Amino acid sequence: MSDNAKTGFHVTMNLVAIIAIFLVAGVGNYMNPAIATMAAAWPESTATAINNVSTLTALVSLPVMLIVSAVAGKKIKYKPLMIFALIVSLIGGLGPYFYAPSWTVVLVFRAILGVGAGCFGVRSAIMLSSVPKEYQATCIGIGTGLYSGVNLVLGPVVGALAEISWNTPFLVNALCLITLILVLFFLKEPEVQQDAEAAQENAAGGTKAPISGKAVFYAILQAIATGSMYPLLLGLSTFYASHGLGDAVMAGTATTCYSLGCLITLVLGPIQKVFKNYTAFVGYLLATVGLALVYFVPGVATSMAGALIGGAGFMIAFSMIQVFTGMVVTPAQLAFSTTLILVGNQLGVYISSYIINIFDGIFHLATPYESAFLGGVIVFAVFTVASLVKGIIVPKTA
Repeated sequence: MSDNAKTGFHVTMNLVAIIAIFLVAGVGNYMNPAIATMAAAWPESTATAINNVSTLTALVSLPVMLIVSAVAGKKIKYKPLMIFALIVSLIGGLGPYFYAPSWTVVLVFRAILGVGAGCFGVRSAIMLSSVPKEYQATCIGIGTGLYSGVNLVLGPVVGALAEISWNTPFLVNALCLITLILVLFFLKEPEVQQDAEAAQENAAGGTKAPISGKAVFYAILQAIATGSMYPLLLGLSTFYASHGLGDAVMAGTATTCYSLGCLITLVLGPIQKVFKNYTAFVGYLLATVGLALVYFVPGVATSMAGALIGGAGFMIAFSMIQVFTGMVVTPAQLAFSTTLILVGNQLGVYISSYIINIFDGIFHLATPYESAFLGGVIVFAVFTVASLVKGIIVPKTA
């Protein structure tokens, strides 16, 4: 093999290893379809305790994300960090299958899994530090799309495994083993270049603030966007029932349409080449149209189309926010800032219930979810207009 061929192979496999990290980054979300089976197997445990098999992992991962991102690439190199995260995820993920004398032990393993999941928060920083600027949107889009795709595919798999036994679904976490092998052999430590300002401050004995004001703005923006879109996923079954559109199965199909729409980021690169600086505008516009279809034209076909379009628009905008963050922060701030966007996204899921209450207090429609749908249309319409003005959402340097 020639030197050029060897170089090309290693570059390709490095990218494959990074994308593999995106594939398992949602490791804490896989158990949702098996919760009912677990509840039946552990009748002495409360509903809250059973639900913690999912929520506890997310709760633990958030502070871990923030702590790890502040030191990743600086005090701790990315590759050893990912190896640690994958080993911890294998222990926490597979543990309940092999040893579960009580539900408390299961939750201890899920907390351990949350530590690994939190470390994966720096995945965008690894990607942005490893690929040239012109390929960043494409690679972030592929990673984000595959992240959504894995969650979509594993849902039925986990459900099928739950038919065998309550603890069999935990075996899907063995996917981390494949990623671990790829990271061990092919992940190259990204070259984190220190910016001139930080170098001068360090030479003078000072420290560089690990946070950017614009990154905080983007994190808040993402929290609001997620909090305004998530009610669609929470409220479709209630919406279907109130309008006589169908049962929970039909509502679930509409939710699947949303997940399918999220896969559009697999082709984010070509989309950005066409729309360039207006890609975020397209994303927010599609999110607006999707929610508007669901609210203003209630029907089975229109709600499914709206969910599909809304999911596509939301994920395009979400991916571009990550790319924009990479543009406006210094290399020293990259890991913390990109992770902050993911934290903002998680925070948006949490505050969505409060956003529903706020919009219901304003609009007083038939159901709180319909009020949230209308409120979401307004929020994304504002973001759509704002994305047309350079310097607000789209960086001036874009």
